[in-house]
Amino acid sequence: AVCYLYGLEIHEALGVPVGLLNTNWGGTAIQDWCPQQALDDCSHVAPTPGRLGVATHLYNAMIHPLMNHTIKGVVWYQGESNGGDPEGYSCLQPAMIKRWREGWAAGSNTDAAFPFGLVQLAGNTGDTFGLPQFRWLGQTDGYGVLPNPKMPNTFIATSYDLGDAPSPYGSVHSRNKKEVGHRLAVAGLRVAYGNTSVHAGPAFDSARKDGATVVLTFRDVGAAGLALSKMNVTTALNVTQWAGDTPFEVCERTSAAAGDDDD
Repeated sequence: AVCYLYGLEIHEALGVPVGLLNTNWGGTAIQDWCPQQALDDCSHVAPTPGRLGVATHLYNAMIHPLMNHTIKGVVWYQGESNGGDPEGYSCLQPAMIKRWREGWAAGSNTDAAFPFGLVQLAGNTGDTFGLPQFRWLGQTDGYGVLPNPKMPNTFIATSYDLGDAPSPYGSVHSRNKKEVGHRLAVAGLRVAYGNTSVHAGPAFDSARKDGATVVLTFRDVGAAGLALSKMNVTTALNVTQWAGDTPFEVCERTSAAAGDDDD
């Protein structure tokens, strides 16, 4: 659904046909989609096989055969099966992107640095430190945003506020695919297609303390600026576990080198 909705919005924005190659297998781990070179790159942090027991097999069967097609880019929606290993994922994801880019460039006329978009894991009922750490460290390598120096020419669709508590598939599997596809599309239009007039969401820039107040600065906020609103983005489904006032959390990362803990 997300693949189709992403392609539809890109088509409507550009006014040209958009071809989609849809290759997926639910409930799998990133190791299943990695070539052996990517696993070798991360053997120091991720020695375990894929979710189905044989790492690389889905790459061999469902990715490598597509590398003779010239593509514009990739969108990636995965991570739940690796949620308990943010450190390993923070290595495997950039390694996989690098090796996919090499493979497609070698097998076709695909740009060797083609854009790569991904979807942030949604908020989960009873989130402990695990999934927030995975979003921060696993999916953006601690930068909190994409693109970043570790993952250039990438983009991300945030979905933390789309946690779907009553979903029969689990709250992290939000049924609001339309909003996920839209957020992915606006980020793709900006990064992959160079449309700087669209805004894919604010990015944290800096923070400073002013007495008892913390002043946060964001960039890419759009012409209207920022506003707090309820986290429900649809009235069709109750796709959030939040109720009442708008939740807003700030995490301060202190210097580990100085012997401090992360707050």
